[in-house]
Amino acid sequence: MKASGASTQSPQDGPSGGARVFLGIVFSILLLVGLAAAQGGVARLLNGDANQISSVFATIMGIALIVASGSYFYRAYFVSPLQAARLARVRRRHPNEPWMERTDWAARRVEYSTSFIAIGMWIWVVGWWGFICFIGWVNYAKITKALSESWGNVLLVSVFVGAGLLGLAFAIKLTLHWYRYGTSVLLIETLPAHPGEKFRGTLQANFNPAPRHPLSVELVCEEIFWITSGHGKDRQTRAIVTRLGKACGAAKSLQMSTNGIGGRCTVEVAVPMDMPEYSINEEGNGVRWVLSLNTTGDDQPFSCAFDLPIFEARPPKAP
Repeated sequence: MKASGASTQSPQDGPSGGARVFLGIVFSILLLVGLAAAQGGVARLLNGDANQISSVFATIMGIALIVASGSYFYRAYFVSPLQAARLARVRRRHPNEPWMERTDWAARRVEYSTSFIAIGMWIWVVGWWGFICFIGWVNYAKITKALSESWGNVLLVSVFVGAGLLGLAFAIKLTLHWYRYGTSVLLIETLPAHPGEKFRGTLQANFNPAPRHPLSVELVCEEIFWITSGHGKDRQTRAIVTRLGKACGAAKSLQMSTNGIGGRCTVEVAVPMDMPEYSINEEGNGVRWVLSLNTTGDDQPFSCAFDLPIFEARPPKAP
């Protein structure tokens, strides 16, 4: 059986000491800039500055920098130490049991929801349209003149507006999907599951209405490697995903609630042999196992996905 040779690492381990010092300096500067911008913008508004738009913009940008910097310091110096302490306790109590390091696996309860994706998309949409409206308000005369002079300018504006409309449509679709299906929960029975054995669990989902077709169940083992290319504004980060193996399972014994909204079913799938164990490190690289459940033939198909604790069998603990 193939061994990954890597243990699960936790993002809570955080960056190195030098990187933390560098990030601390950067966010301290951003915090000072934000405080200065917000204070200056508010002062100009209170003094009745004629250019109120620039004052409002400076205030908003200052507040955004303050929130971003404060969030970093809160996570780096409050949340991360607490998470590191919890991780150290878990490793002492459960040596050689990396699946216990994830709180959702340890609780045998994994959740899936598109709410965070929908919220992130709405933040992007609001920011995008806010940027377009601000530029249009400040440069209305120039933009109107430019549009009347060249079809190329019309096309350029159409690209920006079209991107905003596509983002808005996608945000609405994600919101409707979340509103209809809510949060799906997988209750883990086999913790962990081993290659060559069966994974068993129970899916609790907000089926609304009941699925007209059976749920398709697929377990995929994939290797992920994140790469960064380019510099400055051309800097891009993308993931190279290689599928190592796949297995199909079954969802059965579907029991709907009395009101017809929501239900639960058992899920079983055989874990393929000769596959590496779960081993995602702090950079997001490594091997992961993903269980996907989907329906077809509906205007809004149900779908959810969960990371599974698939690990090779460990030797029994010494007495």
